[in-house]
Amino acid sequence: MTKSNFSGLDLQGYKTFAKETNLVFPARITAIVGPNGSGKSNVADAIRWVLGEQSYSLLRAKRTEDMIYSGSDSRARAGMAAVSIKFNNDEKWLPIDYSEVVLTRRAYRDGKNEYLINNQRVRLKDFNELLGKTGLSDRTYTIIGQGLVDTALSIRPDERSKLFEEAAGIGLYQSRKEEALRRLDATRRNLERALDIIAEIKPRLRSLEKQAARVGEYKAVQESLKSSLRDWYGYHWYKALKEVNQTQQLLQAAEMDRRIARKTYDEEQTQVGSLRSEIETQREMVNQLMNDLRGLRDQLQSDNQSLAILDERKNAAERARLQLANDLANIEEVIRAAEESSHHNQLDEDRIREELETVLQQFESLKDARAKTLEEEMILKKAESHLREVQIEVEKDAVVLRSRKQELTERLNALQVSQKAVEKNFNEIETERKDLETTINSLTAKVSEAETELREIKDVAAQVEGEKSEISKTLESYQQSSHKLDLERNRVKNRLELIKQSRESLAGFSDGARSLLKSSKDKKLRSELTDLATRIEVPEEFEVAISAALGEAVDVLIVKDTNLSTTLVEELSSRLEDRVVVLSQDCRPKSALSNGQSDSFTFASKLVKTEEALRPVVDLLLGDFVVCDDINTAFTNRETHPDFNYVTRLGEVLLKNGLTIIGKANQSSKVSYSRLVNELSAELKEVISSAASIGTAIEQQKHKLQTVENTISENQRKQSQKQNQRDTLWKELQAASLNLEKNRGRAGWVERQQAENQTSREAVERSLEETERQEQKNLQKAGELAAQQKEQRQKRSDFHPEEIENQFRYLETEKQILSQSLKHIQSTRETDTQRLAADQARQSNLLARISEQEGLLSDVESQIAALMEKVTRDQEDITTLQNQKLDPELDRLRELEKQSRLYSETESHNQQSLSEKDRQVIHYQLELAHMQERLEHLKSRIDDDFSLIEMEYRKEFIQGAPLPFPDLVIDTLPEIGEIPDELFETIKQHKAQIRRIGTVNLEADQEYREVNQRFEDLNLQVADLTLAILDIEKMITELDDMMKVEFLQTFNAVSSEFSKMFSRLFNGGSARLILGNEDAPIEGGIDIEARLPGKREQGLVLLSGGERSLTAVALVFALLKVSPTPFCVLDEVDAMLDESNVGRFIELLKDLSSETQFILITHNRNTVSAADVIYGVTMGKDSASQVISLRLDEVDESFVR
Repeated sequence: MTKSNFSGLDLQGYKTFAKETNLVFPARITAIVGPNGSGKSNVADAIRWVLGEQSYSLLRAKRTEDMIYSGSDSRARAGMAAVSIKFNNDEKWLPIDYSEVVLTRRAYRDGKNEYLINNQRVRLKDFNELLGKTGLSDRTYTIIGQGLVDTALSIRPDERSKLFEEAAGIGLYQSRKEEALRRLDATRRNLERALDIIAEIKPRLRSLEKQAARVGEYKAVQESLKSSLRDWYGYHWYKALKEVNQTQQLLQAAEMDRRIARKTYDEEQTQVGSLRSEIETQREMVNQLMNDLRGLRDQLQSDNQSLAILDERKNAAERARLQLANDLANIEEVIRAAEESSHHNQLDEDRIREELETVLQQFESLKDARAKTLEEEMILKKAESHLREVQIEVEKDAVVLRSRKQELTERLNALQVSQKAVEKNFNEIETERKDLETTINSLTAKVSEAETELREIKDVAAQVEGEKSEISKTLESYQQSSHKLDLERNRVKNRLELIKQSRESLAGFSDGARSLLKSSKDKKLRSELTDLATRIEVPEEFEVAISAALGEAVDVLIVKDTNLSTTLVEELSSRLEDRVVVLSQDCRPKSALSNGQSDSFTFASKLVKTEEALRPVVDLLLGDFVVCDDINTAFTNRETHPDFNYVTRLGEVLLKNGLTIIGKANQSSKVSYSRLVNELSAELKEVISSAASIGTAIEQQKHKLQTVENTISENQRKQSQKQNQRDTLWKELQAASLNLEKNRGRAGWVERQQAENQTSREAVERSLEETERQEQKNLQKAGELAAQQKEQRQKRSDFHPEEIENQFRYLETEKQILSQSLKHIQSTRETDTQRLAADQARQSNLLARISEQEGLLSDVESQIAALMEKVTRDQEDITTLQNQKLDPELDRLRELEKQSRLYSETESHNQQSLSEKDRQVIHYQLELAHMQERLEHLKSRIDDDFSLIEMEYRKEFIQGAPLPFPDLVIDTLPEIGEIPDELFETIKQHKAQIRRIGTVNLEADQEYREVNQRFEDLNLQVADLTLAILDIEKMITELDDMMKVEFLQTFNAVSSEFSKMFSRLFNGGSARLILGNEDAPIEGGIDIEARLPGKREQGLVLLSGGERSLTAVALVFALLKVSPTPFCVLDEVDAMLDESNVGRFIELLKDLSSETQFILITHNRNTVSAADVIYGVTMGKDSASQVISLRLDEVDESFVR
């Protein structure tokens, strides 16, 4: 015999196997039997689990904890489950260098799993790789559980192909193909990405090549410019730093005063905090006392409720005692009546005994006379008895013959009626069969139609999901745009607010101007002052020219509604520490100087927009200034028109008195104020409008998304409804098929009934004829007997023994009556005695219960008295707590709260003082901020000049904010006391050269080399990826060809074996496997057609349960025949088979056992008889499975059905 590969199984703590259980499988066929619920199927689950199964549904569980013994009343639950499966590897069928291989899996209650090979811990992947090389890890027909046999028929054709793929062993090819497809997809994506990058960097590479050529020239000029600028700004930077340091010293002194005031305030705050803490503690104490008082009141209420309950119990006990007393009186009356009845019965018994003795004496004296008469009568009786026996025999035969005749007639009639009923039933069954076949055809069409509609609904669902994805992307894009607009709005709004705050804080004005404007705003001056610079609006390209033309007058203050007077000047001077330019709003400009434009120049006053009241001031200050494009135009115009002042767009000024102011002019931020406010306001409105448009678009997209989601929900509802409809139709189809099978069974039974009725009717007709012949013979015998009886009656008329016999019978009857009366009276007396004893027992019980109720009543009264005392004490405790503790503490709390209010008033005064110090510090902080703003302005200019090209480069090539000004530049500026006059002109020349060079990318040379190298690398990658795609596609084609060849070889072999197995199991008939698509056999699925012996070909759905099981067994056995597994577990696959089918099943099982080792879990004795080794599984009292080894004669009804 072939040695078994599967040698043993060890279980401990797995499901119902609480203790260690060892199963040895030395034979080719091993049976496991046991009653339902004993744990047989858990053996199959254990094998499936230890081989690495991860699906809990196949293991009949929901989580890892279900694998572990859960315990019972008499046995604690297990902490872990462990299963070990042992394989004999002498023939090295497992690719591991051990003669015995033990695979172990353990599970713990925390969900952790461990895997071991020969007690060495490994990964699940190692398990699968070891078993995968033998085909055990992925074969679904290695372990066939309950119901899984029928699954081979009920699954779809494409799913059935998986069984053939596993048998063909193309799983490795499939995994390689899937891996190749993944690699192909990834390679194509990489190729697309590489081509996109190449297309993106091509134009950039050409641009970088041009930029790299200009880098050298730019660097030389930039280095000279930086050297000159370092000296220029070194002088101005350190001068500004000294002014900042002076202001910081004043700020430090003010902060010192504030700290002193803060310290005083904090000390008082500490006292106030201590008082408040004491108040809080007092409040907690009062709350605690009030809680105690509330608790006492709750206790008093509870005691009153308990008192009411005890009163009710007392009343109930008194009512029960009265009821028991009434019952006792009633039972005592019954006992007295029973005793009187017993006395009367005793008297009747004595009287009947006397009468019985008299009758017995008379009966004995009459016996002798009766004996003589009886002898004479005996002779007559013998003769009469003989005649009577003969007559009885004749009459009996006549009755029997009549009864037999009647019975046969009735049976014949019944058979005729039955035949008609059978014929009617057969017609009804035939009609029902036709209706069922029509219904099945209709339901099959409806199921197909429902499947088609369901696929259409799913297609629509996929389309709607695509629309949802597109809408979601659009919505996300709008939301991102909205977010950017929000950021832009906040930026513009913050900048606008900053400019307005700067205007409100008078930033940029001199200290004197700021002081006067603040006093005017606070109504501390007799006349109202306003500034000019922030109330004019100048085009951006002329702001530098207008600022240069105004000069120091850019800070001019306008006196409104009055002219300058000595008194006003003195008032203003008293408030000033430095110089301020002041001008009356009612000034009179020279009209001749601002009379219009000429062809070659533009008057500055006409470029300035302002309110009408300030127009005279603007005309006065700028009316004789002409704006020119450059300095050459200005000199030319001054020669022809010497009465005007000239200013260029760069801020160079030529005065009519001959003074010329050259150099770069600083643009005043105050002149830009009105323009910036208007521009930012317009920009803010535009951003808000765009945001509103985007918001509307977002809402529209949300509405569309909601509509699509509603459509998806409706589609899902329709899909669910259609699936339910399809499932309902499928169930109706299965029910109709089952009814059709039952109909056919009934039709066969009716046909047999018709044949049996015909046979019975013929037999009854033959018996009826025989009965009529016997009836004629009996009539002749009756006539002869009548003559003999007439002679015997004559003899009887001469004999008269009736008088003695009547007297004897009278005495005998009287004796029996008196005996019966005596027995009745004695029985009555015994019953009354028993009833009396029972009533006396009830009397004793009632007395005991009355005593018990009196004791209970006494206890309740004592409890009521104790509770009344407790209620009194509770009331006293409430009064004491209210008067002695709570009221004094409340008075103390009110006193502390009064002190707290006094401290609050002092705190308010100190806070005002501290606020005054804070305002002083803020004043110096604002002064310092103003100086730091000027310093930042200088720093900004340094940053502009030191990184002019870099800033332009960053803005063009990096879409983000420019880098901040590096502190290193400030640290390395030289501290210079004075600078040469020609330094500024040198700087201008260098800057002009840089502007001529234009925008330069300083990293262009290095970036060009990097991008060019990347471009070449990407071209090489594209070539490699193209070759890789061709190689992968070729490999996939080769794998498909190999899989198709292997699959078709296996299919043909299994198909041939399946036909043989089917014919063998059904003892005839035929079946075949059909490819759904011969061009694509693996994807097309496999159908099954079967023709049972004596029937036409029909679908699987019309087969009975047993026929389906045999067909599925034929398919599984065919797979095992073509591609045998080392072992196979069959769990109750014979449940639907009858004895004849089980016999053929066993024959096939034995044939296959030469290649495959079988473990059978069964209830069928015939199946068990085929096993070489038998294990019995029982369930112990501790709900744990136990395994015993059995012989076939020990397998009783408790193990099998």
